[in-house]
Amino acid sequence: MAQVSQTRTIRGYAIIAKGDEPRRISEGVYEVRSQSGSASYRLTKHNTGYSCTCPDYVHRHEEVGDCKHVNALRLWLKAKEEIERTDIFEAPKTVLSFEHCRFCNSVDLLRWGYRKTRQGKKPRFKCRTCGKRFVVDEGFLKGRFDPKIVTLCLDMYYKGASLRKITQHVAQFYGMKMNQTTVLR
Repeated sequence: MAQVSQTRTIRGYAIIAKGDEPRRISEGVYEVRSQSGSASYRLTKHNTGYSCTCPDYVHRHEEVGDCKHVNALRLWLKAKEEIERTDIFEAPKTVLSFEHCRFCNSVDLLRWGYRKTRQGKKPRFKCRTCGKRFVVDEGFLKGRFDPKIVTLCLDMYYKGASLRKITQHVAQFYGMKMNQTTVLR
């Protein structure tokens, strides 16, 4: 019985992994596409959990438990909640303070406006000693992507995820399209 439940959980993950997101119809009612065909099944929230209109849930729920569609919905809701809880695109709450010029190590600095980047506005500084202007280097000075996306990709790569899976994950959850070679570089 545990083997069947685990198989349904994996198949639920497969529904979400191929890019089919559940569609919210109304409060507590969702529609999840079938894993293999073009059919969709309606899931309704009750006090004890979710019920599904698929034949597997209708005929075997009492014996085996939740179907793959219920598992897919739970995974999707959990991932969506996690993304909303830790939004990587929100503006930083604190401004980094800089104590010295990165060219001459002088501490005589002026705030010199902002630099607009894809990650938002970053404070710019001007050194009174050498006259050079600079932006705070956070380790990703001339990077195209948000540092959190870069670290996410590196983490997934070193955990064994393929380059295509990484790009699909970033596109699905963060709405950013990139090529596999970008992750490799």
